[in-house]
Amino acid sequence: MRIQGLDLKTYSDSSRLDFIPQLQINGRISFWNIRNERTGIHAMVVISVDGRVVMSDLFNIGRATDRDKLVRLTEKGLTDIESAAWESLGNNLMTACVWIITSWEASTVQSSVAEIEPEQSSFPIYPYIIRDGGSILFAPPGSGKSYLLQTMAITTAVGRSGLWAQEQSPVVYINLERSMQSVERREFAIRRALGINGPTGVRYIHARGRSLSGIAPHVHQIIEQQPGTVVMLDSLSRTGIGSLNEDQTANKFVDTMNGFGTWIAIGHTPRADSDHVYGSQHFDAGQDIGIKVSSERKENLLGVALRVTKANDIPPVPMKILVFKFADDGFGLENIGLADQALFPTLLSDKKMSPIETLLAVVEEAGSISTKDAATELGYSSSWVSQQFLGSGLFEFARAEGHSKFYKVKRG
Repeated sequence: MRIQGLDLKTYSDSSRLDFIPQLQINGRISFWNIRNERTGIHAMVVISVDGRVVMSDLFNIGRATDRDKLVRLTEKGLTDIESAAWESLGNNLMTACVWIITSWEASTVQSSVAEIEPEQSSFPIYPYIIRDGGSILFAPPGSGKSYLLQTMAITTAVGRSGLWAQEQSPVVYINLERSMQSVERREFAIRRALGINGPTGVRYIHARGRSLSGIAPHVHQIIEQQPGTVVMLDSLSRTGIGSLNEDQTANKFVDTMNGFGTWIAIGHTPRADSDHVYGSQHFDAGQDIGIKVSSERKENLLGVALRVTKANDIPPVPMKILVFKFADDGFGLENIGLADQALFPTLLSDKKMSPIETLLAVVEEAGSISTKDAATELGYSSSWVSQQFLGSGLFEFARAEGHSKFYKVKRG
């Protein structure tokens, strides 16, 4: 399609539009994650030349001052030859923005007459991840959510595990929660525990401290290269999209994730209610599948239960309990398997863990953890956590890093 000297390339999920000027250089203006907000239509705009990103920014595409600023910053990143070849940059950007403002909303509306029965839904992992839909794993801190999601990522990428029925699919794992080293250690630990030799192919994006909207263009580029990719996010609370109690934040999150296609994310729960995702009710409404996660610890075993609390288009499914077996010294994951449910009576009764049980689970999952990190994870005071580490008899000193002391679960 041509629009006043621009070729337009569209994508089927309406999450991206590319405008390609008729130039002697390969210039491109890409609009990602286009969405309507209270102040107007916003998008992540990426301007590139010959595949090199010159400038990117998230802005209100109807605001002239924002457009002018973006043009000035882009021109600073162009070579003299590129600037001469793309002297129409400002006009190109204005033309593209005006077209989106007048036409984008109408272009995202689809109508159809159902004449042929659609194919049945497919599941990268049944019944927890549905193709072209979204799921949220939610639980209090220390319930094993991160271990569980990374296990899902690895088994999906290799297409086998013995833990659930699944289809092999490419996986992008967005890590907003932990250090790159922590995630990589878990990758190797889970592979050993499952008997998987060699790389799994999981594509990790380590972006702690970054916003989801800021990395969305990179995710879309990967999906474009590998159609059918399952996007996994750790975690919802770290996305930097606003207050989780606001409906607009929840809708923005769901719209962004739906733009990826197939997705699953980790959510937390209110301290007084572990049956719902923390924040706006629109998180619950926007997910296709809701999965409540709970855990119970016995010696060096961590039982993790998965209960499907919401499922569109599938029948009720029974609870599943996985068991993570850790080494006796508290470091290292030895095995992951399906549990004999009688082994974890608390999970069968859906009884909530006490604060000290939750702390034990957090430390067990981490291997060792500092007082500050444990308090942050749980939302408890550092003084209470310190009292448990030093006086409960359940923990012992593991190591020191700078001024921080790390503790692990005491064995025997």
